[in-house]
Amino acid sequence: MNTALLALIFLLSVLFSKATEDLDVLDVEKNPLRTGKPYHIRDAKNCERAISLDLIGNQTCPISVVMAVDAKQVIFHTIGHPEAKNITARDPLEIEFSWVSECAYPPNWRVQAHACAVYPLVVGPPDKRHIPGSFHIKRAKDEIDAYNLVFVLHEVDEHVVSTQSFNNKEDLTVLKLCSEEGLKVKFHPVGAY
Repeated sequence: MNTALLALIFLLSVLFSKATEDLDVLDVEKNPLRTGKPYHIRDAKNCERAISLDLIGNQTCPISVVMAVDAKQVIFHTIGHPEAKNITARDPLEIEFSWVSECAYPPNWRVQAHACAVYPLVVGPPDKRHIPGSFHIKRAKDEIDAYNLVFVLHEVDEHVVSTQSFNNKEDLTVLKLCSEEGLKVKFHPVGAY
């Protein structure tokens, strides 16, 4: 009897996790996140802070994806099924800024390998330091209306996007990969904030 009960619990948990992956990712207005539509990605705990671009270190062009006070519009595209309109947690995504300066083109987010094992998010032309993979959006574990941005390396190894202070500036944090829970975000349709 106990074995049958454990098997049933396991089966239900697998089915529930699959159903959760199929659920649409929602914006702050409780509407499904849509491909091709512009959004601001804001910090779930402090909506004044949002995803942006900035110069970091000795960069001469703003290619570093950061969390700052000036929100930049982003657009999501699904990989492999461009006909999809709503985004779910199972969808591999490309994320891009709706506008970047010419020196930072193309606007697609990339993960860059760095000598000190920090993997920052950047835009700009691909080079040999960029790590192949795709972004996903997963529901945050302890907040029902917040999400984590996740980078999946080779469709197997998940790394959560997190933040790291830059030169002790509280108003500017660099986005990077980590294996912990990471940054919790909410998606604001452009014009809704």
